[in-house]
Amino acid sequence: REAASPAQVDNWTISLTFEHKGFRDFSVGQMKEAVKVFDQLSRQFPQEAVRQLQMSDVLARVGLGALAREYAQRAVELEPKLADAHEQLYFALARDQLGRDYGPGFDRKGARAALETLIRLVPANAEHLANLAILLEHSSDGSRYGLDASLKEALDIYERLSKPIKADATDPYFVSRAIVLGHLDQFAVIKSLVAKRPPSLERDAYLIAATAALDGVEAAKQKGRQLAPDLATRREYFLNAGDLLNRFRKYSEAIELFEAGLGGPKDQQIREIVNSIRLLKRVQKSPLAEDDPAYVVRAVLQAL
Repeated sequence: REAASPAQVDNWTISLTFEHKGFRDFSVGQMKEAVKVFDQLSRQFPQEAVRQLQMSDVLARVGLGALAREYAQRAVELEPKLADAHEQLYFALARDQLGRDYGPGFDRKGARAALETLIRLVPANAEHLANLAILLEHSSDGSRYGLDASLKEALDIYERLSKPIKADATDPYFVSRAIVLGHLDQFAVIKSLVAKRPPSLERDAYLIAATAALDGVEAAKQKGRQLAPDLATRREYFLNAGDLLNRFRKYSEAIELFEAGLGGPKDQQIREIVNSIRLLKRVQKSPLAEDDPAYVVRAVLQAL
């Protein structure tokens, strides 16, 4: 081959890539070594927020939630307008002391404050808004759609995110909106929502479930016959709708639709579910003081 000319050599660009030892150690499961690397860097550069963020992230991933929160807070204090700092603080506060998402002892109030600050800093990021909605779906004890979950606020966010999406396009927030609506007993709104979506197994399951909640199970069965003339598909519709109603704690309607869906390979599993919920009754949301013993019992039942 011909040797390159001096002019060609002058135009060459040589790139050198160095692998971060901390990230490499973490990627191969050497957690102790990774923590040591990031700890050394955070001590060596105590005024650099990014070093505190890296330390917070690795601590959260190895289950040291309390320390992860401290380093994330330190990063926020160093650079109050750094979006990454508030995002890491949110992640740290939305986990419990062992690093589990929404585990017992997670800081719901603090996580919300960090997310809201992040959203103000990066208002065009839809993912941050969606994360706020998911956070609001959780009660202070970590249960999803529980007693003190802020479901109406979560719904407002999902509707805001869905608004610019065209009716004939896929709406990534459709399921989230429909589930929250079901927990809020807004089944008429679910019917209106699904009417705007193209037909699908998922959409039709919500339509049948909403019909059962509003007009009774017989009307829901009739709707199922209209949507799916063949028996096998109709059974699948009834089972999916029954599962939704079970999640919404509409137990009697769920049982009837589960039983309407029998006759297929899932029968044993479905009968076990029916037997487990047959004696359940929905706990109504009436105000109870947190120091009332009934509050604890109700919280447990609400999480079932």
